[in-house]
Amino acid sequence: MYHSFAPDRSRFIWKDVEEYWPQRLIHVPTMTSVLREGFDIYSATGIKFRKPKYNILSYTWGRWKIHGRTGCPALRVNGTSWDIPAIEDTHFTVKTFCKVIREVVGADVDWVWVDVGCIDQCDRKRAAVEVGRQASIFKQARGPFFWLSSRHTTELSLAIQNIQAYGIELANFVDELKAGLDIIQVIRGLDQALSYILEDPWFSSLWTLQETVLRNDAVMLSAEGEPIAWGNEPRSKYTYLIMFINHCQNIYTYLERAEKRVSGRAARWNNTTDESLADSLCKTRDKILRAGFYYLFTSNPNVQYGMARYRQTSDPEDRVYAIMQIYNLQVGKSARPDENPRLEELVDEFAIAINARSLILGQFFLHKDPPRVGKSWRITEKSTVPGPFMIFEDHNDLGTIVSGTGNGLEPLRVSGKCCKFSELLNMCTDDEVDRLHDGWGLGFEVLFDHYIKGFTTDRPIRGRKLLRVMDSRVSDELAAAMINHDDIRVLLLGNVGDSLDSRRNVGLLLYTKGQVGDENWQLAPHERLGVCLWSSPEQRHDCKPRGVAWINIERLELQ
Repeated sequence: MYHSFAPDRSRFIWKDVEEYWPQRLIHVPTMTSVLREGFDIYSATGIKFRKPKYNILSYTWGRWKIHGRTGCPALRVNGTSWDIPAIEDTHFTVKTFCKVIREVVGADVDWVWVDVGCIDQCDRKRAAVEVGRQASIFKQARGPFFWLSSRHTTELSLAIQNIQAYGIELANFVDELKAGLDIIQVIRGLDQALSYILEDPWFSSLWTLQETVLRNDAVMLSAEGEPIAWGNEPRSKYTYLIMFINHCQNIYTYLERAEKRVSGRAARWNNTTDESLADSLCKTRDKILRAGFYYLFTSNPNVQYGMARYRQTSDPEDRVYAIMQIYNLQVGKSARPDENPRLEELVDEFAIAINARSLILGQFFLHKDPPRVGKSWRITEKSTVPGPFMIFEDHNDLGTIVSGTGNGLEPLRVSGKCCKFSELLNMCTDDEVDRLHDGWGLGFEVLFDHYIKGFTTDRPIRGRKLLRVMDSRVSDELAAAMINHDDIRVLLLGNVGDSLDSRRNVGLLLYTKGQVGDENWQLAPHERLGVCLWSSPEQRHDCKPRGVAWINIERLELQ
């Protein structure tokens, strides 16, 4: 059955968000930017409100800002001490922008938060602080809206209707519920409708990806500022962002299933080969993936960080600033307005801050590409989150991480409990070694970073196969590329809850190059190879498999 979802807010990032009222709000009837007094009072001539209800507008404009030209039309807002930036009118006009702002307030809401009129565009220090509190600003808003400034009401409404209709037809094809269906026409229509919406610049901005996570209950607005109905659904007057995303996730799943159905078949649809159809299915699916909508709402924010590589920003440093609030973190100039670290320093600081908040979360990802030398511990946009890492609930960290400077200049050091990887493997039977990725008695899973080729097998030793790991950064012909599992250690990061109301332990696979004896291994620098997980049958927060020697370590260097 094809499902449609009602709006539901993803709240995992808001658990620890402090209540912070914006520095300024725009009083829409007078188009006045009003400075906050004290904690929550907004006062200007003839205006005074405490904790006013306000709505919020998500849109994109930075890439169309006009630089170095004076006299260009710009939004007029009273009470600002800065010049509001002028935007190229090919993106949107001042008249349209003003109309949209007036449209997003309602009968009982006279206030709105819009960044160009509420964040000082000249005072970089104050702006950085306000940006660092975006999670709270979005949380406090009464109603969120997202503006597709290049998509007009009639065409946008039709695209929404077509996505729903063609999505149902695609489901019928996959479930074989309808004979004689022209699947080629369905895919073309679906692709055209999705392209019309997803090619609006709003879906390419990294800032709006963060805002999507913060308020997925936002209402879709057309270029004219008009809310778009959810197709012909009489119960829903508006298209909420979460409804559109969940619909895209449904379509993505059916596209995957359709690809499997057409693969390897000799039949043709309308003189189109299966290969051509499979290619069309893949291209349409890729559009949803690049929009960042597949697996968007999970309890592991590393998912969204990995999606950030598909989004754009005006400034390189915004690769961090435009995503940090999904972790409820402030780094760089948002935490220290007098400083302005470079992107590489900022990425280090951000990754260290994630690890400091939770060592499990800081390592709950897999590298897609080989990491930089000395940075195997650091999550980047070139990372991915596999299915077993999607759930990050009720985490219990049993390890700690320390950085002397907080910016990655000094070695990162971890403390906790370690064991030999081989001791965990010895708990498997011979047959279970052969199917290691299928799990064993404790639900054991090993997930290597993608540049690690995984297990290879050598000659049997006393009935048990010798397992080795191949590091693809080194030539396959070199023996040095083969990592003996006896040289891999597991750092116990802690455990997390899962959907079955049990717990899974999380271990970090560590390896040190060179010949290091059992007595000196703690003195050598280590790098990560991946992550392993296993269940806790007793469902205690501290349980570990019996028969494994866990050793306390202090300040082990992690590269």
